Amino acid sequence: MRLESPDGKLVQLKDGNERVVLVSDAAGAVALPATTVASLSVTAGMSAATAVLGGATVAIVTRSADVAFNPTQIKALNAPATLVASPGTGLALVFEGAVLFYDYGATAFTIGTASGLAVRYTDGSGLQVGQSLVAGLLDQTADKFRWIKPWTPASGDSSVVPVAASPLVLQMLTADVTGSVTGTVLRVRTYYRVVPAVL
Repeated sequence: MRLESPDGKLVQLKDGNERVVLVSDAAGAVALPATTVASLSVTAGMSAATAVLGGATVAIVTRSADVAFNPTQIKALNAPATLVASPGTGLALVFEGAVLFYDYGATAFTIGTASGLAVRYTDGSGLQVGQSLVAGLLDQTADKFRWIKPWTPASGDSSVVPVAASPLVLQMLTADVTGSVTGTVLRVRTYYRVVPAVL
């Protein structure tokens, strides 16, 4: 049995016991040792949306997308900006988390009534899947970073309803931050999966 990545960027998979069970060659194709495929999890370097396993296409990898916002763009985030483009018809994005890195330049932002940075589906009225406070981040005079984990209910039902063919966007909640800021960059790395919306 072989596991192939269409873009050759498949690097390493581990099984449930943290044993490396396969590593790709330059073409992204590898031999799969005898192991339980269902127990495999992605650990590093994965970027392909799907892989081919025994002739069937399966979504098993976590992907990432990087976006950088300059001061002008940061001050306009009350109008949502795209983090991950729509995966297309019949597919949905599953948000798995995001790293925010505030690369300080000169002068901090004034927070005002801005209350947070939200990751949503589609647009400013879409389902929120994660959020970070902006106080303690954008008003700082040194580099900072945050991890936004995906929202899940406190107990009971742990499901979310992904929005098919929808992008993931970043929005400043309530109002935009302000300030005469130069040189600062907000870098966002979004981790996600692409899954079928219909089986």
